[in-house]
Amino acid sequence: MIAVLGVCRKDLELTHVWMEWTNTLVDCWRKLVVVLTADFTDEELNALWRKWETSQGVMVLRLPELQENGYPGSASHLFVNALDLVGKRFPEHSILWLEPDAIPIEDGWFTAIEEEYIHCGYPFMGHLELKANPPHMAGVGVYPHNWDALAPRIRQTLTAPD
Repeated sequence: MIAVLGVCRKDLELTHVWMEWTNTLVDCWRKLVVVLTADFTDEELNALWRKWETSQGVMVLRLPELQENGYPGSASHLFVNALDLVGKRFPEHSILWLEPDAIPIEDGWFTAIEEEYIHCGYPFMGHLELKANPPHMAGVGVYPHNWDALAPRIRQTLTAPD
């Protein structure tokens, strides 16, 4: 399983706090990919990488075509494009989508989620928004490597506001 943290400009400071905190936890992740929008400059990207390069297993990537244009559209586009990008780099791995405001609170959180996902028997694992129309899974959760084949409507977030 690959942990993916999607970051837009407004969440940069919170992302630093997230990274510092989760680095204090035991078994925080085996591979974390931090995905940024195109609004980050090369200098900012390099600064983030230098700050986090001591964190074992961290990879910082930028989506070169994704410009931020406000919430909720930017968040939706970051989500789908990040799933695509990470899926191409790690084609057989499930993806644990994380957000800077979803803070792990205890040691072993990554392994606990990974084990639960392996044993749950479902391709997707997360919170289901039943009151939404149509019902859908909220962002933070586990998505299978073939998410787009199993749930092609997820891609519709590229044309929806959220």
